[in-house]
Amino acid sequence: MLNYFLSQISQDDSDLGRTKLHEMSIDLIDKDSRPVLLASRRTTPAQKEFLDQHISQLLKQDVIEECDSDWVSPIVLVKKKDGSQRLCIDYRAVNKLIRPCSFPLPLIEESFDSLAGSSVFSSLDLTSAYWQVGIKEEDRDFTAFSCPQGTFRWKVIPFGIKTAPANFAKLMHKVFQPLLMKVSLIYLDDIIIKAQNNDQMIAHLALVLWQLRKANLKIKPAKCELFKDRVKFLGFIVSSNGIEADPAKTRAVQEWCRPKDKKQLMAFLGFANYYRKFVQRFSVIATPLYALAKGSEKFVWLERHERAFQELKRCLCNPPVLAYPDLSPDSRGFVLDCDSSLEGVGGVLSQIGPDGSEQVVAYASKKFSQSQSNYCATMRELLGLVLMLEHFRTYLLDRPFTVRVDAAALQWLHSKKHATGMLAQWLATIDLYEFKIEQSALERVGEYDFEVQYRPGKDHVAADMLSRNPRFRADHFDCPSCSMVPEFQEKFKSEKAKKSASVNIRRQQVDAAVQCSVADVCCQTDSPVTSCHNIETVVTSACQTEKFTSNTSTQCTFFTTVPVTEAAVEATMPIETSRLAVRVAEVEQSASSESSVESVDPELEWARESQETCVDIAQLIDCVQGRTEKPPKASLQSCSREVRILWSLFDELKVENGLLYHLKPKKNKKSVNKLLVIPETADVVELVSKYHRQLNHCGITKTLTAIRSRFAIADLETYVKGIIAECDVCARTKKSKLKHKAPLQPELSATRAR
Repeated sequence: MLNYFLSQISQDDSDLGRTKLHEMSIDLIDKDSRPVLLASRRTTPAQKEFLDQHISQLLKQDVIEECDSDWVSPIVLVKKKDGSQRLCIDYRAVNKLIRPCSFPLPLIEESFDSLAGSSVFSSLDLTSAYWQVGIKEEDRDFTAFSCPQGTFRWKVIPFGIKTAPANFAKLMHKVFQPLLMKVSLIYLDDIIIKAQNNDQMIAHLALVLWQLRKANLKIKPAKCELFKDRVKFLGFIVSSNGIEADPAKTRAVQEWCRPKDKKQLMAFLGFANYYRKFVQRFSVIATPLYALAKGSEKFVWLERHERAFQELKRCLCNPPVLAYPDLSPDSRGFVLDCDSSLEGVGGVLSQIGPDGSEQVVAYASKKFSQSQSNYCATMRELLGLVLMLEHFRTYLLDRPFTVRVDAAALQWLHSKKHATGMLAQWLATIDLYEFKIEQSALERVGEYDFEVQYRPGKDHVAADMLSRNPRFRADHFDCPSCSMVPEFQEKFKSEKAKKSASVNIRRQQVDAAVQCSVADVCCQTDSPVTSCHNIETVVTSACQTEKFTSNTSTQCTFFTTVPVTEAAVEATMPIETSRLAVRVAEVEQSASSESSVESVDPELEWARESQETCVDIAQLIDCVQGRTEKPPKASLQSCSREVRILWSLFDELKVENGLLYHLKPKKNKKSVNKLLVIPETADVVELVSKYHRQLNHCGITKTLTAIRSRFAIADLETYVKGIIAECDVCARTKKSKLKHKAPLQPELSATRAR
């Protein structure tokens, strides 16, 4: 068979076909447009040598011809991965004047669905596909380009013209229209042939090659695969088992660096979105990244963005295999798992396989809007069901299927003929709003023929994972009001074990302070000091009052070993508890500072490590110390904005003990603040979180003041606002801004009063 179709197989790269079924035409938006005539760009001797050989090859292939055109575009030489060069032409100015030409491309999902039942695959690749389609004689001048060898124009479709993809797709549709979806799949120049066995593959391959012969198109044998059980198609691997992501594509995700700006973030999200059908709860996971990409605020990478980024990378590196849907009339039914939460809705479409097991066909998820998240649980379940039915409409319409839901209220939904009772109240409430989403939802649900089956939440795991965004939940603490973070407990225990000697000294000092404070209190309350009691009782009991809830999370570490009299505790709570805590904390802090005068400052070591790993800071240190000369301003344009600001403050920089400081003048201009310079590559989020916790979860202003007193960090306010907004302790203890108002009472008129 291949010998019979040998004329359709290229012998080398210069052996091209030339179809007569279609020729590309180029139409201008304005016929009177001024011709684009751009000057040539200079080339190196090596580039001239390459152009001599390449232009000669193009003339030999009969794809270009010399011309004298009023339209001239410049050339661009691009390096390939192997180091060789590629000739490209800058058609940007010409494309602005060309009228767009559109032709519908095949839907990828429909192409994949048509592969169900196939077990043998072949893929064909055309030799320089665009160069086998000609351009009309009167439109060739628009493609002219200039180079040191002269001015030439294309006789075939060149790369870079914006109407090229649509024209080529139109040709491929003409050639393979009788075979589409039944024998072969076409997407631009990618050709996939499917069959159930080898004999059928021979017949299908002959049909495809016959269509290529009639169109006078040739294939490149080096890029063709025949009689395979799995082939690549549009970045996916298709096989008899189903569809999976191309490992060569997903492997690159492992080495994907953290995005540094919105452009890099959008590139990652675009790649991830292409494979979203393989990722459970994609919408919920990627929500922080999409908010960062489209927000008007400055690009600041926080902990929630890092979690979402790493989770998407993990899911993309281990994608599942999705089965083909069986849409034949005698196929087994579909099963739709649907579950809604406050964040969004998740759905899993499965189908019963020949062995009776459920095979996942596709995952889907959608994040709720702010108003949709405010719906009650029943309305969210109904809305989620409607969204998933619309998403899988092509599979579920006009065929029976089963819906598994997590809400018992939906069990009787399909059997309701009229909206009565609770449903009538829902509809009455929705009618108050303009959109009436619930009424339209019921109407759309009625189009489907399905059986509702109740599944308890504990067994409804698959769809639950898609709709619920895992959030950090603090464990139960010994003191529920102060919610002491576990890391402080562990830190205190380790420090207590390592510094037992200093603890004894501190205990004596603290005991003295406590006795003094208690004596003062007892003088006011006339209560004697009789027996000792652990002050943990004081703190735990006092935390139940309103006067001692905001400043205890850090102080709890000082109270676990300080004795105080039980009588004094009973006599002083809750009036003098905060006063006692402040006294104890002051002594503890003083003792701690005295015992650690000679210890190494971890913040200095962290700053030193951050500066050593930053190339820009290292260059600044060398210049400040006089080891190198200050670079010119022109060479700093490629640096980030933060680095350029530091260079502009060069006279205020100082190096001390190998660390770079910014000597920032105070308001009185008589003295300066020596601030450690922290590069933008450092983990600023961890530093801000640490200060926020140590400052007893203070607000934005106090946290900013504390950090700015020691460090010079670019865009610090954005980091602080983001950390405090995500702080779980602050969210639980923040005072409500709602003003309490007395309920309205009817006002009696003067007549009724009499």
